[in-house]
Formats: sequence, structure tokens, C-alpha cells
Amino acid sequence: MTSIRVGPHLRQAVVVLVLAASCTAVLRAGSADPPRDLKRLEVGGLLFGDAYWVASNHDPASEGIVSAWIRRGYLTIDSEFTKKLSGRMRFELNQDGDFDVFEFEVDFKDLYLQAAVGEHRILFGLSQTPTFALIEPFWGYRHVERTPMDLQGIASRDTGIAANGPIAKGGSISYRVMYGTQLEFGSDSNNAGEWMAAVSWEPSSNWVVELYGDFEDPWSEGDGRRTLQGFLGYRTETARLGLQYSDQVRDSSPGIKLASLFGVVDLSENWSFLGRVDRLFEPSIRGEDIAYLPFDPDAKATLLILGIEARPFKFFSLIPNIEYIHYDDPSGPEPRPVDDLLVRLTFNLTF
Repeated sequence: MTSIRVGPHLRQAVVVLVLAASCTAVLRAGSADPPRDLKRLEVGGLLFGDAYWVASNHDPASEGIVSAWIRRGYLTIDSEFTKKLSGRMRFELNQDGDFDVFEFEVDFKDLYLQAAVGEHRILFGLSQTPTFALIEPFWGYRHVERTPMDLQGIASRDTGIAANGPIAKGGSISYRVMYGTQLEFGSDSNNAGEWMAAVSWEPSSNWVVELYGDFEDPWSEGDGRRTLQGFLGYRTETARLGLQYSDQVRDSSPGIKLASLFGVVDLSENWSFLGRVDRLFEPSIRGEDIAYLPFDPDAKATLLILGIEARPFKFFSLIPNIEYIHYDDPSGPEPRPVDDLLVRLTFNLTF
């Protein structure tokens, strides 16, 4: 049976909007445009999902399932109130993420106001974290799979105050910083205050290097954690290559240590090839709770993703792809888990 439930956080929207409204004080002195004069309003969205076959799985109950799911649906409203004040409201629709289970949930994905101060931007509300704000668009295939840290359970959104902008003239060096509050709202899954910062350097149009770090507020109640992450990317007009290393240490639970290498090649205007390898140097801490691609929680693993994208229209693409997880021998007496093989036909629709 299919059911739809609305996220439990809509009541907290008032709190976020009050926090976001405080940014108007930054704008009032330099803006002659009253907020009632709306400069721009854009509505768009996307929808993606898969038809899939679980050819092999470490969980015998999942092996052999043939089904389909809608993994994500977004409805996005972008508005520009004045030359210095803009905002975004995005709703997210997603399924439960278990094989052959068809429950949907609707919640906020983004809800923020953005103030422009020169070349810098200050955001108030629920917005994307700096953790993989660069890596995700560089990978470019969120509709095939999340970036490695996102896949392993690191939240892609947080509720708080964020800023980004250039450090050097010309923007060759830039920054992104954010303080995520303990207010858990919408798709935000953090329950502790967290400081996040990233510095990116683009020595040329082809290369980009980023260093990222975060730590939880020492006064927060929770499993304190500290993350260091590096990313190196190379791109041309028809190809891109990315290398990532992430190491997160937690105070009272196992952490995350992984490396990822991906490549994308445009074979023609309408065809692209994509490949990615993620290596988990420790067993997946999220394990069976990973939506759409559960990992065995007792063994180190290597994830391989291969696919070909066909774009018959600018707004629609089809990607036959596979996700294959090879497991190492566990450290305990348990036998090595059966490798996972997920064969999929992924669709991506934007509007």
C-alpha cells in the first residue's frame, strides 16, 4: 500500500523564517527597492528514480527483487525580492528507500533567505552545507548516486547561518562557512551545533582544489565529531575527473574513512559515460539504514558505479547503470558477506 505523510517539522518553519527575516537589517541601509517590488520569481523542479533488479545482495531476503521507485522529487521556488535579497523554498518528495516498499514523505529541502553584501552571500535558514557543495555539482550525477559522504549518512542540509564568497580578486580562492544550529528542521538530520568551513583554489579553469573541515560545538549534547576532507578536480569541455579523501572521527562511535575516484566523459552531445569507485577503509557506520543502497555493516567495502547516460531531450535522460559492492573479509568469525549487485535503469526529469 502506498502512503504519503507530511514531515513533522512544518511547525518549526515559523522559527526559521524569523531567523531568516533578520537578514533584512543587512539590506535596509543600501537598498532603495521595497520588498513588495518582486524582481524575479522562478518555479522549477526535478524527478528521478529507477527500475531495478537486485541481482545479488548480502541480505538473502532482498536478492532477486525486481521493482521500481521514485527516489527524489523537488519543487523549487526561487525569488528575488530586491537587488540584495533573495530566497529559496524547496519541497522534497522521496520514498522510504527499502527494496519493494512504497511509502512517500514530503518535507522541506531548502528554506532560506540570502543577502548579498558585495560579492559575498549570507544565508539564513535551511540550506546546503559546505561539506560537498563543490563535490556534488562536480560529480554531476546525484540522480545516479549521492556523493560518498552523503551516501554514508552525513547530512546535506543544516539549519543556521552560512556565508560564501571570494577571498582573492577574480575568485580564484573562495570560501564557504556555516554554523548549523541544534534546531532540527526539514531534511536536516543534525541534532548538534556544528561549525563547517571550506576553502577552494582554482589555479586555472581546469583545476580545482578544496580543503574542508568541521567539528561539533563542544557544548552540544551528542556524539562529537571532527571531519577533514580534501578534493582535487580536473575538468575540460568534454570530461572531468575527481579525487576525494574524507576522514571523520567520532567521540563515542566508529567514524568514517573513505576515498573516492570518479570520471565522466561526454562521448557526444547526447551521450556520456560515468564511472566511480568508493573505498571504505572502515565498515559502513550507517550500514543497513542507507536508503536505496544498504551496506553490510560488518565488513570494509568497495563500491563500483558504471553507467551510460542518453539525453534524448535537454530535460530528460536515461542512464542504464550498475552498482556493485565488494566486501572484504570481516574482522570477526563471520563469513565474508555476499557481494551486492544492483542493475538499474535510471530516469532524470528536470523542469
